[in-house]
Amino acid sequence: MRKINQQYSQYLPSVYIDGETIPATNFNQDFVYLGKRFNFDLNTDSAKKELKEKLLNLLTITSKLTINPGQKVKILKDIIYSKISFELKIYDFNHSWLVSEPDSLIKEYLRLWFQLPISSCVG
Repeated sequence: MRKINQQYSQYLPSVYIDGETIPATNFNQDFVYLGKRFNFDLNTDSAKKELKEKLLNLLTITSKLTINPGQKVKILKDIIYSKISFELKIYDFNHSWLVSEPDSLIKEYLRLWFQLPISSCVG
């Protein structure tokens, strides 16, 4: 960032070490530092999208297994939660987003595994 006319703007700097150019992050793109995504707007939109895709992928794989629903819940509790716990710890996600997106996705798969009606309370 640089300040032009009392306003901050993003620009592509040229940084060199030993005569070699260090690539800069393009505009409106994230960079990852120690596993955490950062961007110019300091929002967590891409982290939310990545977490949701990761959770959906893990739940889909678990759903395809030919095991009983109790074992699928054990996989959810022991493996899937540990796979997404890093993202849940390093990002400050809104509670409302966590309830509306990942929690509802997990509840949907629990209903599918146990063949429960939509009206049942999975929470």
